[in-house]
Parts: sequence; C-alpha cells; structure tokens
Amino acid sequence: MKKAIIIIVAVIILGGGAWWYFNNSAGSAAPVATAPAPLVPTQKATEPAAPAPAGTPNTVTIPASGSTDADLSQEAAAVDMQMSGLNSDNTSADNGLNSQ
Repeated sequence: MKKAIIIIVAVIILGGGAWWYFNNSAGSAAPVATAPAPLVPTQKATEPAAPAPAGTPNTVTIPASGSTDADLSQEAAAVDMQMSGLNSDNTSADNGLNSQ
C-alpha cells in the first residue's frame, strides 16, 4: 500500500512538472491569440508644411480629410472592385482545383 501511494505521488509530481514545462517553454507550439492591428486609412497628399522656426520642436498637423460623401462613395466603389476581383480569383482557384 505504501509503495502504491509513493508511485501515485511520483506520477502526479512528474505530470505537474511536465505540464508546467510545456506551458512555460519559449517554443510553445500553441499559438497565442492577438487582436488584429487596426487598419489605417490612407490620406491624400497635401501641401508640405512650412518649416518651423529655429528652436521650435518639429510637429506636423494632419488635417482631417476623406470624410465627404464623394470620398466615401469612391472608397466604396474601390472596395466593390476589389471584392469582384477576389470573387474572380476564387472562381479561378476553384476551377483549377476541381479540374484535377
């Protein structure tokens, strides 16, 4: 009976040590979920800012742009065109896979 208890305790300790080792190892095979990086909208080029006088910090102010209805409609049309291109690529890939 005493020998069985020692074996059970040894198995528990070895199992816990193995669990700790595999969860804390740097080369863990389990991927870590991260939030995707936010998309940064592109901005249209504006006139270059005038150089700052000597002795002042270099700061640039970016005016808000691209929020008019025409700009949003143009962006929506570009997205639609990219989606139709994606659908075309998807169809081509499906046809290529199905032909074999």
